[in-house]
Amino acid sequence: MTEQDVIEAIQYMQKYQTESDRIEAKTAEVDFPKKCYDTISAFANKYGGIIIFGINEHNKFIEQDVYDVNDLQKQITSLCTNSMEPKLRPNFLVITYKNKKLLAVKIDEIPQNRKPCYYKSAGIQKGSYIRIGDSDEHMTDYEIYSLQSYKDGIQEDLRPIKRASLNDLDSEKIASYLEK
Repeated sequence: MTEQDVIEAIQYMQKYQTESDRIEAKTAEVDFPKKCYDTISAFANKYGGIIIFGINEHNKFIEQDVYDVNDLQKQITSLCTNSMEPKLRPNFLVITYKNKKLLAVKIDEIPQNRKPCYYKSAGIQKGSYIRIGDSDEHMTDYEIYSLQSYKDGIQEDLRPIKRASLNDLDSEKIASYLEK
């Protein structure tokens, strides 16, 4: 992530008046935002992305100074290492844009075998998110199961079905298959 990447992301949001599947705006003019674990989880579970603190998404994506760059970095680092599973290591970049001090945080996608990334306090079912457009959505039970199955090496097509018997098979199709 470079300063130019951040500036282009800001210009995109201001031009289209929206975020994207890889860009999120957060105000942090007074204090650390109450909720950003959902975006962190969503970015880690999909393609990764940049959270830009100091952009007001509720007011035409205008720039606003962040309250304290150092404290904001400490809060995000603590959230990523103490409250997320697995632990994440964000990348930070402080920039001045239109005379406003902003903090950009890059969250990388985690490897497939470590997904899902979730907010520990909410648990895996309620704390796992995925990015859909400009929204952070709870992962479905199926999405979580699919990721865990991959991680655990479960191959559904090889798993025996306990209540199945030979009577469940179509003998004509088996004979045809064997003949070929």
